Amino acid sequence: MAAAERGALTDARRYLQAMTRIKSGTLGLLEPLYWWAEAAVARAEGQLTTATTALHRAVEGYSAMNALALVQFALADLAEVTAIAGDWGAAASAAQRAEDNARCTGAPVHQTLYLQATAWALIGLGRREASTQAALRAVEGFSSRGYVLLAARAR
Repeated sequence: MAAAERGALTDARRYLQAMTRIKSGTLGLLEPLYWWAEAAVARAEGQLTTATTALHRAVEGYSAMNALALVQFALADLAEVTAIAGDWGAAASAAQRAEDNARCTGAPVHQTLYLQATAWALIGLGRREASTQAALRAVEGFSSRGYVLLAARAR
């Protein structure tokens, strides 16, 4: 995922291919991570439909494992990618799931990820001022907890 975010797409694809060559023939617990990484690469390549599908798989995989912390990060990415793709209903749905998940975990970082997802969804509703406020609250939440990279991304 880091390679894709740095723009090193050839390396990112090579890493993804290496993940699929695991000797057991199955990714098992790594499968949701694979889909999340696939989404990061697809997004960087401008393939938003592929990224959306992969993020849905990551969210469902982590949900099946009850890995709520990882679900929240994938939901924030899903809200962002679907908003960028113009699928405002999907962005709103991801934000709603992020709210429900944040309520379940009670973790401050999950509340902040929910704000980030909400900021993306609000754009589609034409509520730019509310979106800006949610994004600024997310930046503040990430910054105050030392999540510098998340704060920069929320900007």
